[in-house]
Amino acid sequence: MNTALPEKLHRLSPDDLRTQLNTDLQHGLTEADVRQRQAQYGLNALQEAEKEGWMAILLRQFNSIIVWILAAAAIVSFVLGDTVEGFAILAVILINAITGFVLEFNAQQSMEALRKMDSNPARVLRDGRVREIASEEVTMGDILVVEAGDLVAADATLFDVNQLEVNESALTGESLPVAKDTEIPPEDAPLGDQYNRLFKGTAVTAGNGRAIVTGIGQQTELGKIATMVEEAERTATPLEEKLDALAKVLIWVTVGLAAVFLLVGFLRGEELEQLIKTSVALAIAAIPEGMSVVATIALANGMLRLAKKKVIVKRLSAVETLGGTNVIFTDKTGTLTQNRIDVDRVHLNETSAQVRIDTDARKVEVEDGDTAITDADLYPKLIQVGVLCNNADFDVNNGETREVGDPVEVALLKFAYAAGMNPDEVKAQFPRKAEKAFSSDTRIMGTLHEAEGRWLVAVKGAVEEVLERCGEVPPPTTRKVSKDLAGLDLEEQAFADSTDFDSEDQTRKFSENLEDQTRKVFGDLTGLHPKKHSEDPTRKPVRRSGFENLTALSEQLSAEGLRTLAFAYRETDQRPGENFADENLTWLGLIGFLDPPRLEVTPALEACRKAGIKVIMVTGDHPATALTIARQVKLVEEGEDLALTGKDLKPLDQLSDSDKERIRQCRVFARVSPGQKLDMIELYQQNGDVVGMTGDGVNDAPALKKSDIGIAMGLRGTQVAAETADMVLKDDSFTSIVTAIGQGRVIFENIRKFVLFLLSCNMSEIFVVTFAGFLAVGNPLLPLQILFINIVTDVFPALALGVGEENRELMKQPPRDPKTPILTVRDWRLVVFYALSMTVSVLAVYWFGTQQWGLSAAVGNTITFYSLSLAQVLHVFNLYSGDSSFFRNEITRNRYIWLATGVCIGILFLTYYVPFLRDVLSIQPLDAAPLELIAAAGVLPLIIVQLGRWLFGFKE
Repeated sequence: MNTALPEKLHRLSPDDLRTQLNTDLQHGLTEADVRQRQAQYGLNALQEAEKEGWMAILLRQFNSIIVWILAAAAIVSFVLGDTVEGFAILAVILINAITGFVLEFNAQQSMEALRKMDSNPARVLRDGRVREIASEEVTMGDILVVEAGDLVAADATLFDVNQLEVNESALTGESLPVAKDTEIPPEDAPLGDQYNRLFKGTAVTAGNGRAIVTGIGQQTELGKIATMVEEAERTATPLEEKLDALAKVLIWVTVGLAAVFLLVGFLRGEELEQLIKTSVALAIAAIPEGMSVVATIALANGMLRLAKKKVIVKRLSAVETLGGTNVIFTDKTGTLTQNRIDVDRVHLNETSAQVRIDTDARKVEVEDGDTAITDADLYPKLIQVGVLCNNADFDVNNGETREVGDPVEVALLKFAYAAGMNPDEVKAQFPRKAEKAFSSDTRIMGTLHEAEGRWLVAVKGAVEEVLERCGEVPPPTTRKVSKDLAGLDLEEQAFADSTDFDSEDQTRKFSENLEDQTRKVFGDLTGLHPKKHSEDPTRKPVRRSGFENLTALSEQLSAEGLRTLAFAYRETDQRPGENFADENLTWLGLIGFLDPPRLEVTPALEACRKAGIKVIMVTGDHPATALTIARQVKLVEEGEDLALTGKDLKPLDQLSDSDKERIRQCRVFARVSPGQKLDMIELYQQNGDVVGMTGDGVNDAPALKKSDIGIAMGLRGTQVAAETADMVLKDDSFTSIVTAIGQGRVIFENIRKFVLFLLSCNMSEIFVVTFAGFLAVGNPLLPLQILFINIVTDVFPALALGVGEENRELMKQPPRDPKTPILTVRDWRLVVFYALSMTVSVLAVYWFGTQQWGLSAAVGNTITFYSLSLAQVLHVFNLYSGDSSFFRNEITRNRYIWLATGVCIGILFLTYYVPFLRDVLSIQPLDAAPLELIAAAGVLPLIIVQLGRWLFGFKE
């Protein structure tokens, strides 16, 4: 292989590249080739920006206003000659830095693990088969297979193009998609004009194609640019900014209180040195040292939990929005249904049957209908067209099946395989010469094939669109039709047998009688659609009565929850023109595909209703099919029949108030265009709703971006959709969306509880010291004791609250507005209430011990130290939500809470029994009586808070 490719790759023809890269355009590389080339060139990955090392993370922990205040306090202590206190403050700085380092380093590792879960796939041709691999495994000389929705995995030169368009704005800045071809451009063509080339990181927006990989990793055009881009600075998420702003406010409020305390004590003539020490300790005690770091680890931990549940949240900031979502636009296929698509109904002009596909036994069983359908003349032609007009791949090797591509197209290949055809042999017998790719505008796909000097056009698509392109429907054999429409009167059959249809009048009479009999069997089919076809001014006139019957049959199958596709073909001796798929087709038949609803969706939808979340189905499928599935999963009530289509929707700026209200009342939308999805999202956003939008295709990308939380399908979705979305579902299940919303609420609530806990504990320390000073009852806490309490209560219980995994009350409440601050006015009242309950209990114990029992001030300090420590440790059990029981709630079910409580109480025991800690903290020996006071002070705040819940409704 000649690896020295010239600089101007756009000037090389596919044949030149095939020779130089020693590859096969029809079969691709072999596995041996791949291993050799990956060893030579490495993986197809861009060089990642150098990660922040552990030393940089550690040093950053010392660069904050909190640390500066602590350092100033240490300096003051050393100046005053209190070296023990100075070293203690330095220990506080070190402990906080180590804690922050561990949490942030773990968060970085968690995000790296999350990034690896969200790798993009690529399709390549290897050993003659299309295979889906990780994009990192693409190598030089690979045959890259791309279609609408893909992100191009590597730089490549095209040799096969079918209406291929690529958005190269990520590379060139050109916003409009570029049409690609295989013509060699001029030598001086700039990057944006190299129409025969694909570039890594660009998005395929239409059509499909195949190309020879000429550059991977850092050697791609994107890689060359990446090497010139400096690493971007880390920016804070909105949640982090809220926390930082809150911390700064608290710092200055605390500094102000400490200054007031210092001033009042000085005016009273108290010792200045002790006042300074206490004021400094007071300021330190109220600083929420680890707030932002614990919030980050709470977010990262929650995101990893979601990843284990098949939900990849790509941005930390999305979690806050996720918890506030109150409207979800969801697709039908694969989200509300199982995406286990199989051929269920086959209808040819002469006959119809319900079938069961058995790929293991390679047979098609007729379960209901005409058992002779497999012997019909058009049956093999229908299967053949389904195989040829198809971009999927299905392979059975040693009993293991491999499926690549659209599930409906895979179902067609499985149908052919079970019917005894080999899809690969069919494709080899009829080589593809051209393709008209599927688009949401035409809703058809067509392919052109040549075999033995004749040309074959294969077309599949929406029933109404295929019918419009058919010049004729083969005349039915009435005896067969009577089997198809079981219940047809025998005299009608006799009438048909005795009629030669020589006149238009006879044809019309037979058609009318056939339609009457159809209604007897199937009911009034036109009522299944919100608009009857005859009322639709945009619909083209039907050319023959047989077309009406086929449309009615399609309506009936859709009403049964089946997705229908029509098939047509044309054979000719001369090569058709560019519009080969749009004219003079011969109708073949239609196939109904069954995609059963997911059983777990119904309880998930009920959970949404309880949580105040409105769920709306938006699908490109038939409205009758959409309504049927919506009823089956209980998205709408059994009698509800409102389903709006794209034709029913006006542009947003033309909607009247009644139109808007009608749209808001509707839960099922079908045949909706991408632009109309944008209008619906904006309509709800204008109403103040937080909108989540699911999507899987290129056309969904604008809606995913416009929504407040874009949700891409990971199984059947395109890479473009996944790249645009904030969240990717690896199992495409609606239940996963509900799980994600629930976890989003839990994560944000955990952070809120952590902040509530931290602030109420810190405020209690401020209240104890300041109230005692203002009341002139002595100094109940020493500076070092305040510092130690702050360390114990800041780290373990707060972290345990931050990583809680469940809260059953949250999905029974309406969504939280993401614009709401972390703590509302009501929350601040709770903070004060919690702090006062601990303050009153501790000061009462201090006063009782020193004034009533005559204990010394030193013993009083020890009692206050342990009383406040125990009260704060037990205070975590006050933070349960709603009307849950005190003994059974999300706090008592959190194993980390019990672990943190045990660790904190264990540390308190160490302060009493370890001589060094006892001396540093000035702990005095205690007998049984003070222990009773300490226990009372620890438990009394719990009783006060529970009484407040019961009497005044002070609930979380």
